[in-house]
Amino acid sequence: MINIFKNFLGVISFLLVINSCSKDTPVVKYTLSVSASEGGTVDKTGGSYDEGSSVVITAIPNEGYEFIEW
Repeated sequence: MINIFKNFLGVISFLLVINSCSKDTPVVKYTLSVSASEGGTVDKTGGSYDEGSSVVITAIPNEGYEFIEW
């Protein structure tokens, strides 16, 4: 029997951090934290990313689990 792994991510949180490289141009950065609940892992745990960046996170289910959706 395969357990459905619907709520794969236990926590995804975004923290908006604004840094200024100069007084004229603020650089917006986002801090991403990712953790998995029971049944699998993710290939990234987060990091700091500039506004407009793309981040690909892969869900890796444990044996006996199936990843269904984010």
